[in-house]
Amino acid sequence: MHDTIQLTRGLRRLNDLEAVPLAGWAALLTFSERALAIEHARENLPTSLLKHHDMLVAEGKRSISHVKAGACGGCLVPLPTERAESGTLDVCDHCGVFLEWPALKSPALALGGR
Repeated sequence: MHDTIQLTRGLRRLNDLEAVPLAGWAALLTFSERALAIEHARENLPTSLLKHHDMLVAEGKRSISHVKAGACGGCLVPLPTERAESGTLDVCDHCGVFLEWPALKSPALALGGR
């Protein structure tokens, strides 16, 4: 079983590494460093999450979004607050992105997952 914070961190890192155009810390990596980092990030995520991530990326979306003011950061649809307390990696019913609830943030995420 995977830890929700670790899954969230891994998805955020993978999104940063695969973003087009690259920005922030991921833009500082060479092509080979980035390819290796992507491979490593993917190795640490379950196949079911990667399939969903890949589908969203193919649609031009990031696969994870912060929940802000009780709404999905990807589509801005309000979410029931009891979902934040589930302790599992949740998906928005409207747009399908993984949800990163404020309580799941860690200091490493604030620094781009490094």
